[in-house]
Amino acid sequence: MLRSVNPIPEGPLVDASFVKEVVVEDQPAPAVEVRPAEPAQDTEERLTLLPSPLDALERVDRLLVTRKMLVRSVVLMTGKKNSFQVRGADDRVLYTVEEINRWWFLLYSLRPLHLRVLNAEGEEVIRMVRPCALTTRIFPCQLQSLRVYTPPGALAGTVQQLYSPLKPIYAVKNADGDVVFEIEGPRITTCLFKDVEFSISRPGGRRVGAASKLWQGVTHMMFVGPLSGRFSLSFEKSLSSQEKALLLAASLLIDYVYYDA
Repeated sequence: MLRSVNPIPEGPLVDASFVKEVVVEDQPAPAVEVRPAEPAQDTEERLTLLPSPLDALERVDRLLVTRKMLVRSVVLMTGKKNSFQVRGADDRVLYTVEEINRWWFLLYSLRPLHLRVLNAEGEEVIRMVRPCALTTRIFPCQLQSLRVYTPPGALAGTVQQLYSPLKPIYAVKNADGDVVFEIEGPRITTCLFKDVEFSISRPGGRRVGAASKLWQGVTHMMFVGPLSGRFSLSFEKSLSSQEKALLLAASLLIDYVYYDA
């Protein structure tokens, strides 16, 4: 016998007005720690950290300058040129010096020239310029001089010969034209059987050093004297590196004027 099944009652309808809309809010981004930027260093402070082109002169009080003439340049008729090595008291090579010129045929030791001073890395740190001057003592209008630039392009000072018919006198000036050293040599500058000393003093007369042409013996004078030579330069260690560079330039000029063949 079939039994009747009552229909399943429908559940109550849910009013749509009662359905709340779920809003998904944006999650906040994780906090990022922002550090303040470090203040930039001053320009002057950064410059002090850079190596100076004259660092090798800061702690020295003696230099030995050795000159050698490049014979090959004479044989090939490319000009008479010298090269120099500048050593410290420990015999370490601090600088090498190269000569550039085009006037050696007519003027020889009085020739105008440029000197490039290179450090141990081969970088030019000093440039010396010698203009043309036809005599050393006789005519006051033709006295010797040398301009010194360090770094190249920035004038550091000059070396100027002063008129004196009896003995060599030179004034070493800074970039402002103020005399910082006076160099005085003997009446006889020939280097024979003894060293020839050029005294270095402050304008007030206080001696601070000397530049000496070294006597190297009779054998050296007879065979290789015109091709090479030595100059010793001593000064107070407390001098600035730029002042020491000016004295180095003065010793090179004196070597050219009186001892270059």
